[in-house]
Amino acid sequence: MVQIENSILARPLAGVQQANIVYEYLAEGGITRMTVIYFAPSGSQRIEPVRSARPVTLRLWHAYHGVLFFSGANIKVLQAIQDQHVPALTEGSDGGAYFARDPSRRAPHNLYADGNRLAQGVSTYAPRVTYVLPSPGEPAASPAPPVANRIVFDQTSSHRVIYTYSATDNAYTYSTVLGALVDQDTGQAIKPVNVILRPPSISTCRGRVPPMSSPGATTTRPPGTSRTRSCPSRSSAPMAKWCPFPLD
Repeated sequence: MVQIENSILARPLAGVQQANIVYEYLAEGGITRMTVIYFAPSGSQRIEPVRSARPVTLRLWHAYHGVLFFSGANIKVLQAIQDQHVPALTEGSDGGAYFARDPSRRAPHNLYADGNRLAQGVSTYAPRVTYVLPSPGEPAASPAPPVANRIVFDQTSSHRVIYTYSATDNAYTYSTVLGALVDQDTGQAIKPVNVILRPPSISTCRGRVPPMSSPGATTTRPPGTSRTRSCPSRSSAPMAKWCPFPLD
């Protein structure tokens, strides 16, 4: 799990298209952040820019486990990482083995990792997890959601996101008022295959984030596909989950 910045100064991003799952959520001041998840990281593809962990990062870690790669956090989050025994690596971990600085970018938007560095950290620190797989046919499939060729929503008061489906690519283009979100290495638009919008409740009380689970509506889907997931129907600041690669 890697914390990726998504401010204007952070773009273009690198390594996001190669992720298996991406979560985008409100960080602060109308700016969103991404938690980018790789199931089997490898290679020299850069992943940048890496930034700080947030309370929601720890909730996501408890869902997926693995190792958290990040650049700092506030004292409460750092204490929670320690108290909850989250395997977490920063720029100074193990003599700087997992990160480097990109000289073409301005600090603090220039910290990066890559697949090989992630794999090294995972092989050393990843927890051993045993999963109990459900029986065939369980749980029952959700009802097919409506087809969505275009999704427009205000993720924050200053961050409108547009997902536009392309039948040719069988994927969505992610864009904002600034244009498409572009991969730094290819210069091409980042195109998730599956998009799930999850609107949790948001509290500003002493920085606490309430639980993000409740019954709700199903997600939209690309035309001609049948993959469905459920998401809660609660108020304000939607969290977006998207998969640059198809879900198997």
